[in-house]
Amino acid sequence: MKRRRRREATEKEARVIAYDVIVDRRLRREEREGANHRFMTNMQRRIYGHATDVAIRPLNEEKAVQAAADLLGELFVAGAAVIFEVQRSSRSEARKEELGKEEMQAMKQRDEDLAREVEILKQKIAEVEQLAKGQGLGGMFNFRHAHSAGDGHSKPI
Repeated sequence: MKRRRRREATEKEARVIAYDVIVDRRLRREEREGANHRFMTNMQRRIYGHATDVAIRPLNEEKAVQAAADLLGELFVAGAAVIFEVQRSSRSEARKEELGKEEMQAMKQRDEDLAREVEILKQKIAEVEQLAKGQGLGGMFNFRHAHSAGDGHSKPI
């Protein structure tokens, strides 16, 4: 019988302690929420240029839930906007890089075409010089030899 009473007493004490813990946690949570509310209200008042030395009333539970839902919604939208902007920026950079590669390829192709054209022109000049020498007009087309003379005067052959 004594054991039973002792067990009942300890169970009651355990329930009281558990209830006290729950109440204590709830009070601490309300204090934190109140502190957050006071901090946010002071920040907003500073931003808008209002006085911050006024008494701030506690926020009721419904308004606190609404404020938290608004905050989560805004964070979601802001996060989505950041992700969208990063993707858009990376696509833009990829396009710029691709255009740069295409431009570089076009410049290389133009350089190769010009090099081929220079070679063709050199061959044509050599052919004209050969023809001129063969027909006796060497002095007229022999510019290189005329300027390479040591006395500085060009002399036709």
